[in-house]
Amino acid sequence: MNDPNNNISTIDQFEIDDDTSSFAPVALTGAINTAPHVQQQQQQATFKNTNAPGIPNTPAPWYQRLASCFKISSLQHHFSVDTIDVQNRIVGAILHANKPNYFREEILTTQDGKRPDLYGPVWITMTFVFLLAVTSNTSKYLHTDSVEDFEYDIGHLTRAFSILLFYTFCLPSLLYVMMQCINVPITLVEMISIYGYSLVPFLPITIMCMVPSVMLEWMFLMIATVMSLLLVMRNLVGPVMRSAAAYGGPVSMCIVGSHFIFLLVVKMVFYRHHFHGKKGGDSGGGGDSDGGGGYDADDGIDADDVMR
Repeated sequence: MNDPNNNISTIDQFEIDDDTSSFAPVALTGAINTAPHVQQQQQQATFKNTNAPGIPNTPAPWYQRLASCFKISSLQHHFSVDTIDVQNRIVGAILHANKPNYFREEILTTQDGKRPDLYGPVWITMTFVFLLAVTSNTSKYLHTDSVEDFEYDIGHLTRAFSILLFYTFCLPSLLYVMMQCINVPITLVEMISIYGYSLVPFLPITIMCMVPSVMLEWMFLMIATVMSLLLVMRNLVGPVMRSAAAYGGPVSMCIVGSHFIFLLVVKMVFYRHHFHGKKGGDSGGGGDSDGGGGYDADDGIDADDVMR
């Protein structure tokens, strides 16, 4: 006779199909894993682990990546720097401007996990805006013969903000698009950070431009432009030459040309008041005793009038 206990254990190990004459062995774990609620939990876990290491992620659409640039959560870690980090980068932008790739690889990217930041470029740009507005009006005051004729130009503040905002953020963005077209491995934050810290030499130079001498102003601005250009060229041309050497010349010309255009804009917009000083009369006549306050050559009596 068969033991009833044996029959019960035997039945527990088999599953009866629709056909009662056949038996199919069923694994206990398999039956549990195929339960509907377990399958749903596994699918949810798989969906949550799509960002786990080793699992390829589906790239987000371009419009989502563009929208993420304006989110505070995506920009927050670019501003998480210490005062000592910003100080070292400001000093390094001057002392190590002529070392190839040193500023980008050794100062911006440190061993303790520090990355290129946006705090320094924003702070330097805003400081440069106020220095340009103040020093340009102060220089105009020092070159004015009569204090009563001096008027503070508040428009220098808005013009400085627009020009420096374009130079620090828009110009690197345009160069970044160019770099992506030729497959240069550099990020947008690195570009903005390099261009932002390249403005450091201009901060003391703007104070020196208050000296009442046109030649000294040109010389000071040229020195700042060359130092800024060295920092940008030494840290951006290297990746271009390694990845797309054929485009090294055009990229270098764009960088050099944009720097000297920036030099001319700063000189002519903010320190051009020396070339149109006070004239003797409204029509350029030389009979007024107050004439000769400016630097224009058409003040005073014309040579043809003397011959007559």
